[in-house]
Amino acid sequence: MTLSEFNGMWGGKALVTSVGKASKLELASLQTSKGGTGLVPLPPGYPVPGSTGPSSPISNTSIHAPGVDPRIDLFNTSLAMTETDIAVKSLGDLSLVFNRVYYNEKGYHRSEYTGTNVWQNNIGAGWTHSLNMHLECSTGSPPTVIIFYDETGTARAYNYDSDVLGFHRYYRSSTGQTAERGNVLYQNASTHVFNLYLPDGTEYMFSTPTSDDYCYARLTGIVWIKAAIRLR
Repeated sequence: MTLSEFNGMWGGKALVTSVGKASKLELASLQTSKGGTGLVPLPPGYPVPGSTGPSSPISNTSIHAPGVDPRIDLFNTSLAMTETDIAVKSLGDLSLVFNRVYYNEKGYHRSEYTGTNVWQNNIGAGWTHSLNMHLECSTGSPPTVIIFYDETGTARAYNYDSDVLGFHRYYRSSTGQTAERGNVLYQNASTHVFNLYLPDGTEYMFSTPTSDDYCYARLTGIVWIKAAIRLR
């Protein structure tokens, strides 16, 4: 099936049924800045800011069901599941991927994905997905720390560095991996929107943070060279 045929079937939307506790999951409408009306290709290996899952040795459980392939993280005694629901091949090595991720260290749901806010429990308690990347900001003006939740749901701290030409600049904290040291997060001092830049040319865009205690900023777009995906 070609990309245009896939888009024509779903009318610009992709649906996943019977995921976790949700009866239906609807992805945001997708728009392209490269021309045409098809779904937008993403960078190779999208998303790429963080790790792709637990780093501990993994043992298969030999239990399989549609949409579920549980594994055991031996060091952390955790159940780990990463399921790909949608993967649309496009130009070259580019693809659009929707992954569901579940990870319960020591047998407990991750607390950040069991609440009532829209980003905490939108496909079932304890689950997150690759398009649920978001930011949470500390207090202060500008915020001193920005927490970036990556495609696996892992929290990654960015510390305020300085102001540059109307932008607040943040770098990955000292706990970051070597591959993350080139990442730079900017907040527009006027509009308060965020942009996370990676050395490979990938840009992640985030909304103005909410005014509540979470100061939550959702993912609004992804750009790689001249291709882009916009979420609404």
